[in-house]
Amino acid sequence: MQYEVKVPTYKRVNKRKINLESNLATMIVAFVIGITLGRVNLNFVEGLTLASFGIAYLISTIIKRQEREYLTAFVSVSLGYLSTYKVIDNAFIYFIIAVSIVTYGYVMNKLDKKISYYIC
Repeated sequence: MQYEVKVPTYKRVNKRKINLESNLATMIVAFVIGITLGRVNLNFVEGLTLASFGIAYLISTIIKRQEREYLTAFVSVSLGYLSTYKVIDNAFIYFIIAVSIVTYGYVMNKLDKKISYYIC
């Protein structure tokens, strides 16, 4: 062991932070996440396909009550669902569900009412 040796401790010189609070970064991230979650399918048996991850993502963005973000999520989830119309027989039903959820969220947001949800 050496005495009187001046060894400085480690200090981070340039600390970068990713700012996801900017509108453009948030919209890009919401768009990419929406497309990928809209394309997720669960095949239980032949002919029975469940694709509910995009709807769950859409509901979670509507609960946050930020209009730009949930409209971006709606467009991206809809594109994800419509891009899998050959894999999922009822892809248009998921699109109709997404339209009805966004319409409900938009109306409740304009009426300034809190959206109630129940977890069973």
